[in-house]
Amino acid sequence: RRRIGLDLTGFAYVQLASANFFSALGVVPFLGRDFLPDEDQYSLRSPPVILSYACWQNRFGADPNVVGKTFLLRPPYVEPLSGTVVGVAPAGFSGLEKSAPDFWLPAVTEAQFKKSVQVDFRLVGRLAAGVTREQATAELNVVTHHIAEKYKGAIIPGYENEGIFPSDLKVELRYAALGQWGAFKSARTLQRA
Repeated sequence: RRRIGLDLTGFAYVQLASANFFSALGVVPFLGRDFLPDEDQYSLRSPPVILSYACWQNRFGADPNVVGKTFLLRPPYVEPLSGTVVGVAPAGFSGLEKSAPDFWLPAVTEAQFKKSVQVDFRLVGRLAAGVTREQATAELNVVTHHIAEKYKGAIIPGYENEGIFPSDLKVELRYAALGQWGAFKSARTLQRA
């Protein structure tokens, strides 16, 4: 989550997400739609925005006609972006955090934000049918090994601030959690499951 300027009321917390973030988690927007595949392929001057339910209520007055509205995003030290609301997440959905960000933007906007703030990524996925955690770990370790071999201790282009890619990096797959939306529910809810 990153704090960025929001023309409406001040600072906002943002989470960058892949185009299939909502659909992979089985999340259907309360209003509008989720990201389209091509919206995460190239950077758009006016990126699509999916508001959290709380942001929609508190900053947009629960306006049922919010989809299609634009607002100005002002990350520090970089050119502002004009975001267009395409959807509102359902109540209770908080994404990858204990509390929901104010909104989600496509991960491709990372290039814009990393000029001004640290951007962290975490990977969340589902195992394909019939694939074990051990098989997935082995396949991902092959990928990390190939990346390490390709860059041989050099800095990966575009990630200069991240340092070198460790040659001995190993993948650790963990269960996200139990229940609908898994790790995206509160610890109290999960303890009762």
